[in-house]
Amino acid sequence: MNTSFLKAAAIIFVALITISTSNAQEVQELRVMRGGSVVFSRDITDIDSIIVVPIVDGVLINGVIWSTRNVDAFGSFAANHTDAGMFYQWNKPKAWPVTGDVSTEWDKNPPEATWNPANDPCPNGWRVPTRTELQSLIDAGSTWTTIGDVNGRFFGSGTNTIFLPAVGYRLWHNGVLSDAGVYGYYWSSTEGSTDENAYCLEFYDYNYSVRMDAQAELAGRCVRCVKK
Repeated sequence: MNTSFLKAAAIIFVALITISTSNAQEVQELRVMRGGSVVFSRDITDIDSIIVVPIVDGVLINGVIWSTRNVDAFGSFAANHTDAGMFYQWNKPKAWPVTGDVSTEWDKNPPEATWNPANDPCPNGWRVPTRTELQSLIDAGSTWTTIGDVNGRFFGSGTNTIFLPAVGYRLWHNGVLSDAGVYGYYWSSTEGSTDENAYCLEFYDYNYSVRMDAQAELAGRCVRCVKK
């Protein structure tokens, strides 16, 4: 019998898997352990292999697993946790740069009224958070800080924290960059009370507020994903 111990990165647990190397019918049970206690078990005599996929690059905060990096190009994360990534208009798949002038090409067409998962820029296995999930991140507490020359906020507590850089945003009507290094705006997938607005997390520097607010859907803002 072969015993393997595995540890997943964001939800910390150890899985004890007992597998026969010669006869799959000798496989008895999958047991997931935490602190010496069984938190999940299942009879697995009817399968011939087990694949354990660890949760990579995620932090568990208030029951939600958050990515540690912003979205960059569609379907990919930025290289580092302090990188700005790219801006997105709500419910639109096009990525916009966080520097430079894009006013002559800025998309002024309204997005689809209902959130379309096909427009979700998060990598496979991740998605744009809901308004409720972003609120849970706010409720976890935050602290304004500077890492190197990047301003932003740590959200969470203890070792369960993520850093959201204050990238600013692009204005809805012309795509002009505003408030870089001072404000942070992060989209939810939840539409606001009007067709022109959707909810986002917004925060300011130092002792100013951190809150949820409905803002113009055509503005360019950051995206921080949650695990599906």
